[in-house]
Amino acid sequence: MGLYLINTGTLMVHYNDMFQNLPLYCSDKPYPVDKNDLCEIAVQSLLIISADNKILIDTGIGNTIDQTILDSYHYRQIASLDELLSNYDLIPEDITDIILTHLHFDHCGGSVVKNHILKPAFPNATHWVGKEHWDWAQHKERREENSYSDLVLENLFETGNLKFVGNEGEIMPGISVRFYHGHTRGLMIPFIENRGETIVFAGDLIPTSAHIPLSNIMTYDIDPDLTRREKQNFLIEASAKNYTLYFQHDLFRTQMTLI
Repeated sequence: MGLYLINTGTLMVHYNDMFQNLPLYCSDKPYPVDKNDLCEIAVQSLLIISADNKILIDTGIGNTIDQTILDSYHYRQIASLDELLSNYDLIPEDITDIILTHLHFDHCGGSVVKNHILKPAFPNATHWVGKEHWDWAQHKERREENSYSDLVLENLFETGNLKFVGNEGEIMPGISVRFYHGHTRGLMIPFIENRGETIVFAGDLIPTSAHIPLSNIMTYDIDPDLTRREKQNFLIEASAKNYTLYFQHDLFRTQMTLI
């Protein structure tokens, strides 16, 4: 199978939000910042092309999210997913499966599209969503409230051909998932077996290569201590088994094989 990271745009996030436990003016910051101490991060999807399936992991921001929220993150769109898919001779109707790691707006907003009416962006795709996280998103905590778009979730529920994942394990040939709960409840991380290699789309468990150190936790993690424990256990396994990590939000280093 072929795997391709697709960067749909960038967000600007304050350094203290990306690295909540590190001093702002330390001499050696783990990730570049601008003069306003903002980190520019990527909003990436992973395209997987196999003989039988065309799969997208996460769908970026899309065009339905409230502009006030996008302005607060200085969102810059590179191109829409359907435009970027044309680089691989694909159209949205070719996509067979969407795997959503979770339902924060920058991970699932591109699953629907607004063009006079709201409709699925990938009308023939099965949308795989963790059941625990779906339930969590329906009764979201106040601190996560602005991370979700009710418009997107409602449209997914009504027209998105949802397939809820309740258990860890293989969901389709060569792709299995595991659940993590420190960033948000039921974060679903895909593990991909390809030609003898295990590739992990690290999502918001490890959003950038600079988040590999256990001390580097985001303020967006609802349970930082749990995130640290989950990350530690994952990294021990990843190093022992030489997993290759794909970083969803790293603008500068997109992947790394742990040894």
